[in-house]
Order: sequence, then structure tokens, then C-alpha cells
Amino acid sequence: MTKTTHITMMMAALALPLSAATTWTGGGDGSSFFAEANWTDDGGTPATGPIDPGTALAVDDYFISSTSLTNIGALVLGDIATSLTLNASSIGTASINGTNGAGALILTNGSLYNTQFAGANLTVDIDGTSALTLRGGNDPLPNGASVDLAAGGVINFLAESVGDATSEHLGKITVGGQAAEIGVNVTLVSDGGSGSILTATAVPEPSAAALLGLGGMAMILRRRK
Repeated sequence: MTKTTHITMMMAALALPLSAATTWTGGGDGSSFFAEANWTDDGGTPATGPIDPGTALAVDDYFISSTSLTNIGALVLGDIATSLTLNASSIGTASINGTNGAGALILTNGSLYNTQFAGANLTVDIDGTSALTLRGGNDPLPNGASVDLAAGGVINFLAESVGDATSEHLGKITVGGQAAEIGVNVTLVSDGGSGSILTATAVPEPSAAALLGLGGMAMILRRRK
């Protein structure tokens, strides 16, 4: 994912939805992710069928704001044109259920997303206040999946050690569109148990780094005089 793509996705997410989309209202039982009565599509309840556990969501943009949902079933963002944006929300899939598909999961404004694994081809975008938790071991972020973070964004690997996360997952992670590098734009530390925590960090802009370098050279030359 390029830096331009990352910025475009985040701006679209923060705008919350200006175009046709399916938005969580909680107007049904207020807790069932897969109950159409809890959603609105252009002002009306979506037709029964497009929001079902284990079935690819209908192609659309889905938005959830200021909501906490736990133990939802297997979620499939089936198409590259399908996205789910969380705004100041917390969602967790149940048991060993993961999040599959080729769509985009976008986490903004302190959102938390907890799942067993991310499916191959899933794209995850995390702003600087949000976090993704992957509970599973044995490559919970498989080849084909990708995660882009803003500085401050976090990935919690509950069953992957620092070594496993480094060897298996670092190449699938970017920060502002740039490849993740430990000590450069991410930190990766043990969580004190069997897992690890990756946090995106700020990187000086090239112009700022150049100015620092020039300043250092000027000091050296001044000392030589």
C-alpha cells in the first residue's frame, strides 16, 4: 500500500460516510452484527441475506461508530471493493473465528479489533490511536494479507513471539506505506507472555533528517576552525 493510498483511505474513513453505505444503527437488538435490523442502507434496513456469518458481505462500505460488539461469528470481507470501517469502536470475533476476504478493514479513532487471524488478501489500515489483536499462532497474518499503520498504531500478536513476528510477519507490515523496520519505524517487544507487541513509531521526514545532518556537519566544521 502506498503512502498516498493510506492517506486517501484514512481521509475517507474520517469523513464517515458521504456516499451510499451500510451503517450500524443498533436499531434491532443492538448487539448482533449479522442482524440486518441493526443496519441501515440508504435509510432503510438492508434486505435479508447480505450480512450473514461466514458469508462474504455484499459489496459495500460498512461503518460502525461508538459501538462495542463481542463474540461475533466469522467475518468475510469478500471483495476488494468491500470495506469495514470502525470509528471509536471495539469488535471481537468469537473463539477461533477469523476475518477473511480480500476487502479492507479500517480502524480509526481509538478502535480495537480482536480476531483469531486475518485472511490472505485482507488489507488492514490502522490509524495512530487504534489497535489490531491477532489471537492465533501459526501465522495469523498469512501471505497475501497486509497491514499499514500510522505512527502510534499497534498490532498485538497474542501467540507469536518476537522472533516469530519478525520472521513471519514483518514483511507484510508497512508504516505510512513504508516497509516496517525494527528500530526505524516500529518497535517489537515481548508482551511478557507468549506473544509480542508491534507499535508504529514516527520517522523524521527526509527534509528534517537532512537538516539535522547539515547541522551536524556545520558543528564539526566550526570545531575544526
